Amino acid sequence: MLFAVSRRSWTPKANLAATGGDGADIVFDSAAHPSVAAMLPRAVRVRGTIVLLGVYKKPVELDLQALTFAENTVVGVRVYTRAAVERAVELIESRELGLDRIPTQVFALEDTRQAFDQAMASGRVLKVFVSPAAAPAAKTQESS
Repeated sequence: MLFAVSRRSWTPKANLAATGGDGADIVFDSAAHPSVAAMLPRAVRVRGTIVLLGVYKKPVELDLQALTFAENTVVGVRVYTRAAVERAVELIESRELGLDRIPTQVFALEDTRQAFDQAMASGRVLKVFVSPAAAPAAKTQESS
């Protein structure tokens, strides 16, 4: 079982419920947030793998004792191959991953400031995109 850890949605109880009490075989950390690093040993099963996709801005605390006792593997990823990107596109197109469940919001180029504000807010949206094809938000009288 694959499991993605998000600092907004993951809890130890939810992880145990989703994995039958074992933890995930593979955990992907794309958040690179200190609070997520603290959760990683509790998200992965014994002899499971943690894949670090996000790049942390500075060193973080990680429970190496828990990782050692559980014989976990930690893999850092910083470069993607063409084949990996092509496979990712295939998975997205097939809808096999269920990515439509991830709360997202798309902003027009003209609304980039609002996009950054939304990305930094701890609200219901997990991913924010800026697209030249998106329609700009309706202007209010205050912003005119």
